[in-house]
Amino acid sequence: MSGWTHHRGRAAALDLENVDTDQIIPARLMSTPRSQGYGGLLFHDLRRGEEAQDLFAHLKGASVLIAGQNFGCGSSREAAVYALLDFGFRAIIAPSFGDIFASNAVNNGVLPAVVDAGLVADLISDLDDQAELAEVDLATSRLTVCGREIP
Repeated sequence: MSGWTHHRGRAAALDLENVDTDQIIPARLMSTPRSQGYGGLLFHDLRRGEEAQDLFAHLKGASVLIAGQNFGCGSSREAAVYALLDFGFRAIIAPSFGDIFASNAVNNGVLPAVVDAGLVADLISDLDDQAELAEVDLATSRLTVCGREIP
């Protein structure tokens, strides 16, 4: 993966499974020029409504996303990675990823890190809508978050 080998930033949880690329960025919004950035379009439809806004408010300022299984499934939409990257995410931690999404992420400098589902559930529970500092070290293949060091 190009771009970085060590990252330190806030981690936030997205306790949803099967988040597909159309949920990450709806196809109808991709007419926006890439030069304008896609960060503001991230999870556009999922952020509608008062409850949903609260759910996603904790994502602001985070650069490590802890998510449920099968993140990035669905169509081969590179814009989904652009939206995550433009929002500020550098690493996505989940039990599994859509294959094409994972390839697109690596090609654009976003780490799709596969972590055991039980451990991801524990991390999501530990984060509990609070962003905590996380550290990703590619040289040692280690993630540190919520006081846990994860290979």
